[in-house]
Amino acid sequence: MARALAILVVLGALYVCLTVYSQGVDRAFGGAFARLGKGDESKLRWPAEPVPRRPVSEGVEREGQTPQPIGQRVRERVNRAMDVGERRYSGED
Repeated sequence: MARALAILVVLGALYVCLTVYSQGVDRAFGGAFARLGKGDESKLRWPAEPVPRRPVSEGVEREGQTPQPIGQRVRERVNRAMDVGERRYSGED
């Protein structure tokens, strides 16, 4: 009997959670949980203006280099590791 009650409680909680997740706190169960979501609305909204992009660091500008895309840096790192491994296991030391 206790197992059946535990299963019903778990299924009920799952139903409530999925309903609130899919419909939102304001609309779930006719707004019964609406007062729970009214606490801090500033965290829930997007900023009015987009965040400005960060400038290129001064060190990169000073050296006259342009920042590389992360894919290029990873590709170079992998190629270097493959070259080191090839030299190590080919006996060319």
